[in-house]
Amino acid sequence: MLHLSFSIPHAFLSYMLPNINHILYLTDLSKHAAYVFRYALRLAQTFDARISILHVVKQIDPAMEVPILVHIGEEAYQKLMAEKEHEIIDGLKQRLREFAERELQDDPESEGRVAAILVHEGDPVTDILETANKLNADLLVMGDHSKGVLAHTFLGSTAERVLRNIRRPVLVVPIPPKSADEISL
Repeated sequence: MLHLSFSIPHAFLSYMLPNINHILYLTDLSKHAAYVFRYALRLAQTFDARISILHVVKQIDPAMEVPILVHIGEEAYQKLMAEKEHEIIDGLKQRLREFAERELQDDPESEGRVAAILVHEGDPVTDILETANKLNADLLVMGDHSKGVLAHTFLGSTAERVLRNIRRPVLVVPIPPKSADEISL
């Protein structure tokens, strides 16, 4: 059996592709985050680009807010939500910082590649689109936990919804069924 192997020179890639200076890595904080992050990191190394890490916390469903509002009152609810939101977002940012440090610890040259760690609250798709535009990201990198055609037909994934609405290049990394990179953030 004939086995061919080749590599594409960096100069050729630079000629064929527009500059990639800023990569927006999207994470859902799943156990496969490292697997997908390594794609973003490798691309950042190849193109000498920066990486911004984004995680979006879904807002509470408005249908769930009503019983809470009725029970504790609007003022107490707003105060509680403000306190908890600050704690949760700060905690998630810290987890993401530690994650990035672990992933970059064996590669001192890449330590400065992470330009920002962002944690937002809102609708994931809307926030991803807005953040990509605000940061003027050249490429988005995200994982996809596809569960089959039937699930996507009725539910749709965040990755699919982003792809339908974005006007920037996106690398969607399929998550393998069993990955050696399953780690907790």
